[in-house]
Amino acid sequence: MLWLFSKKPPSLDRFPTENWTVAQGEADGKPMVVRVNSGARKFVAHPELPVRLGVTVAFNQPNAHGFCSAEEGDQLSAIEDQLCEGLFAARAAFPVLVITVGGRREFVFFARDKSAASRAVDATAASTTTHKLVYGFVDDPEWASFTQFG
Repeated sequence: MLWLFSKKPPSLDRFPTENWTVAQGEADGKPMVVRVNSGARKFVAHPELPVRLGVTVAFNQPNAHGFCSAEEGDQLSAIEDQLCEGLFAARAAFPVLVITVGGRREFVFFARDKSAASRAVDATAASTTTHKLVYGFVDDPEWASFTQFG
């Protein structure tokens, strides 16, 4: 929350999407990989982004460690790209985390407009034939879910 010492939070027009780091760990004894949008740190607790949007995609054929094949990884990358494009076009939500664990991947965004974000995710879900997308919103104005990783 570097912006707390200035008069206003950073502009969402310049929300970063290109600077990600990768971390590995465990969750409930299962291996986990987390991609963190490092540039999003300066937006933590942004007053226009109080709601966390999680979009979860279960793998079709996870391996013994709960990860997907390269081919399925390509399908998930296409889903991620489409989600990000739709949410950015609507200026509805911004990407902060991608969590892979236990046979599923969760794309985590912080949202400014639940209705527009729902429409964008629904559009991606409707055009996705390889996987089912499940999503939900949680109030998280302090970005607790992000700061535990970021």
